[in-house]
Amino acid sequence: MPFSRSLHDQSPRGPCALSILRRIAVPAIVAAQLAGCATAPPPQTRTDDTVISTRVRSALSTEPTLGTAIVRVSTVGGNVRLTGTADSLSKIKRIGSITRTIGGVRSIQNDVALVATGTGALSTP
Repeated sequence: MPFSRSLHDQSPRGPCALSILRRIAVPAIVAAQLAGCATAPPPQTRTDDTVISTRVRSALSTEPTLGTAIVRVSTVGGNVRLTGTADSLSKIKRIGSITRTIGGVRSIQNDVALVATGTGALSTP
């Protein structure tokens, strides 16, 4: 014999089935897995919730008409929830309209509450 074979490759009738399986099936499985990786779709590109919340907070903090309004922002899947307090309905509406201008916002739940301005009565818009 010009070269040595393992015990699995030797039989009176030629190479055994296990050897053939190793030589054909294993490379075929590896090739199929690699081909699957090559055709995977690219990851979805969506604005991260943290980035959306940060942009909303930044836009609200630079708006001079909001004055003493206190707003907390949370975002899940692009759905923004606003909570906190403001002393007029116009400020609450303005908070919502500013939030709508931020890229990546899918929906807004404006739960900012109207609070008294110090006199014990609710303020009017």
